[in-house]
Amino acid sequence: MATTKYWKVWLTPNLLTKDVDNDYIAEVSTSKHTLRNEDIAQRIVAEGSEIKYDTLLSIINQHDRIIREAVCDGYARAFQYLMGQAGLQCLLVRGNAGGEGHAWNVARINDAYYQVDVTWDDPVGMDDPDYVYYGYLNLTDADMTRDHTPETEIPLPVCAATADNYFLRGGYTASALEAGQFGDAVARQVNDGARGWYQILYTGAALSEERLADFLNGNAGGRLPALSRYALNDNIIQLLFE
Repeated sequence: MATTKYWKVWLTPNLLTKDVDNDYIAEVSTSKHTLRNEDIAQRIVAEGSEIKYDTLLSIINQHDRIIREAVCDGYARAFQYLMGQAGLQCLLVRGNAGGEGHAWNVARINDAYYQVDVTWDDPVGMDDPDYVYYGYLNLTDADMTRDHTPETEIPLPVCAATADNYFLRGGYTASALEAGQFGDAVARQVNDGARGWYQILYTGAALSEERLADFLNGNAGGRLPALSRYALNDNIIQLLFE
């Protein structure tokens, strides 16, 4: 998930030149709201910067890329360190995801290898502190390479096991829009100590938001409590009850 931002722009005199009355530097700060990079560059120009719009946009885009790569690399290295402290093998993987440079991991758990992306599982930008996501925890190669492309000269271990996938291990799955399956999946998570958001891996045919909405708005046949919010993220259904 991308971090949202808002850029505040102001001008300060450029003390490196003698013309402090006319030569200014545009400075920016970030807050919690969103503003497109194109809008940021336009605001800086409007504030009086003599730097051309295209140049500003290039600088801002490059800054974003550096920050994103540093963030995901930090997440992946931290996960690798913690796994090592637990005595578990964990590899650092670099490549592309979402059209950008990215880093994630391949971890060995119970004598099998799994793909893990802790960066994309971090709910950065969500306004709900109880929100969690496990969509990239212990995936197969087939699942991860849908939107991740590793770039490495050394072949990675094959990740084909599913036993320790978060959803499959816990039984948090449903193969059809059936109240019984949804109720059982939620009940298992409750018994396992889950709170707040509950997630179900949908393993049936392609699911549209319209079909899911019709099913959930009917209260899933009375097997589920009243919903406060819900979402469909690829094949993962996320539920928050009142």
